[in-house]
Amino acid sequence: MRRLLLLFISVLLMIPLLSSAEEAAVIPPDWLLLGSAGNTASAIRRSRSEADIFMDSLTDVMREELVRSVLSENDELILARMLWGEDRENPMFMRAAIIWCVFNRMDQSRLPIEQLINQTQFPGYREENPVKDWAIDLIRDVAVRYVLEQNGFTDVGRVLPKEYLYYEQPPGKRYHIFKTRLKLSDKNNKIWDWSLPSPYNE
Repeated sequence: MRRLLLLFISVLLMIPLLSSAEEAAVIPPDWLLLGSAGNTASAIRRSRSEADIFMDSLTDVMREELVRSVLSENDELILARMLWGEDRENPMFMRAAIIWCVFNRMDQSRLPIEQLINQTQFPGYREENPVKDWAIDLIRDVAVRYVLEQNGFTDVGRVLPKEYLYYEQPPGKRYHIFKTRLKLSDKNNKIWDWSLPSPYNE
């Protein structure tokens, strides 16, 4: 029992909790051995990538620590309430794109989640919105993929490129348009075409 407790404490100490996006989440070197299965990813539809293999090998404790290296429990709740208000109908990869958009903006602005998420930036956010299990699960999934990417993994299942910082919902439509510039009319704007393969089975 004492050995298990010491092991658990050592794991907790391996990844520091980040207070802002200015620090990079680091995966302990010993954990990386779990993903070294030598498989190569398919160029067609993410059959199995090294990131997938690594994610499958993570224990619940490890996964929790990776999530906590970039998101606090309060961050999760804020994101879950925002996601419920922004999109709870579209396929999972489209909802995941909203979370990736938040991480993109966090990296670009260097601001923490609690300062990024508000009704001005994300109109669907309300403090009274419910926190749903599907939203928490998706947020944690994207967070782990984000941490893997920060640690040099490729093909992590990102569904939105880093340069896409904004999105909007066309009037009368339920889907979102993801873009690189705030104003859709900007001649230098790029609109996302959903060309990245989805890691979600839908």
